[in-house]
Amino acid sequence: MTARTIRLTIAALGGQGGGVLTDWLIAIAEANDYIVQSTSVPGVAQRTGATIYYLEFYPRAEAEHHGGEPVMALMPVAGDVDCVVASELAEAGRAIARGLVTPERTTLISSTHRSYAIGEKSALGQGITDPQQLLELVRTQGKRSILFDMEQTAERHHSLISAVLLGAISGAGVLPFPKASFVEAVTRSGLAVATNLAAFEDAHLQAASGGMQGDTQRSAGLRPLPESARTAALQPLLDRVRRLSLAVQPLVLEGVRRTLDYQDRAYAALYLERIERIARLDMQQLAPGAGSLTEAVARSLALWMTFEDTIRVADLKTRSERFLLLRTVAGLRRWRRATWRFQQESTRIEAWLAAIERHAAARYALAVEIARSQRLLKGYGETHERGWRNFCALTQQLELLAARADGAVLLSRLQEAALADEEGTALAHEIASIAGSTSHSPEAGRARAAGRPA
Repeated sequence: MTARTIRLTIAALGGQGGGVLTDWLIAIAEANDYIVQSTSVPGVAQRTGATIYYLEFYPRAEAEHHGGEPVMALMPVAGDVDCVVASELAEAGRAIARGLVTPERTTLISSTHRSYAIGEKSALGQGITDPQQLLELVRTQGKRSILFDMEQTAERHHSLISAVLLGAISGAGVLPFPKASFVEAVTRSGLAVATNLAAFEDAHLQAASGGMQGDTQRSAGLRPLPESARTAALQPLLDRVRRLSLAVQPLVLEGVRRTLDYQDRAYAALYLERIERIARLDMQQLAPGAGSLTEAVARSLALWMTFEDTIRVADLKTRSERFLLLRTVAGLRRWRRATWRFQQESTRIEAWLAAIERHAAARYALAVEIARSQRLLKGYGETHERGWRNFCALTQQLELLAARADGAVLLSRLQEAALADEEGTALAHEIASIAGSTSHSPEAGRARAAGRPA
């Protein structure tokens, strides 16, 4: 029987080592006397550094038997791919949309974690793709699906996701090469051998057992707390997270990770200090829903404290492409605290937290909505300026809303209006509507009867 070319596609993001993974697979194939061809196509329209790697494998002995080398394609063709490997859940979804995954032929190997695309991050409101719908799509489209949180596996071994992807390919058995060849390729590369082999072995076992199919729902959301921090210096931060209520620990941990990545340990400690202030207020609450304030602040505060200044943008952009000018700007992080923007945002954050604390005792639901209103602030440049104008317009209504029993509901409505259009038309209409209804409210009537200003 004539051998058939094996076709494999890898969808990886910048900085995840897709090129290294491809090099490993080439070395493995050649060590097993296979002809291999690889190509790569960058797809920066979706997010910076997203790349499709395509490889074809054919046994050299078979080619020599037929007196020539096989003709290999430069790009994957819909309906003609044996294995698709995705380093992130939405990349698996994109491969499915392109027709590269078929139920008759394709093994789909994918991480269940998310790395949000530009369109998701830049949407005015909630632009994130529903992870459960995406998981269901990924589960059902291939001949076989092997899914688990590969980012978490990589972090567990202080490795990159490329080693995890290699282990998943090995464990899935989609290539006719022994496990020892995979191990030898990693060893010969000389790249962080110990950590990469540990991640490889972990992923190999998970893929060989079919992936963590029952655990994909959890994997798509927040990750559980690790048993210990990566280093002894970070352990006090993890200990402080553990002292918070169980319900908010995973969310706060993500905030700590984000502020660490953004600045340093001291900045992550400041994040925790601010969270602890709000958590103490929540402990005094006996009403239903107590705890939602800490949750709302934990999410919003992490986003606000990692505002996208020039240093942050340069830092993110140079993680996959080492341009000298951007590297220089990104290196200014150690002086970020001295910048006008940092001091301005810190002042704004403290004013926001003070408003939350001021209303939490008597108007808890309103305080929660104040915490959630941070979602109006995103991006940089004109996008951030527009969000800040809308945020200020909302905060100017707080005293009026605090005097109303439905103040929290109205503030939520104002937020939705602010996210409805970029021009602010819907928000201006809602503010005018609320001001009009307040002037005719029973509370205003009683104030006028008593001779007080409404």
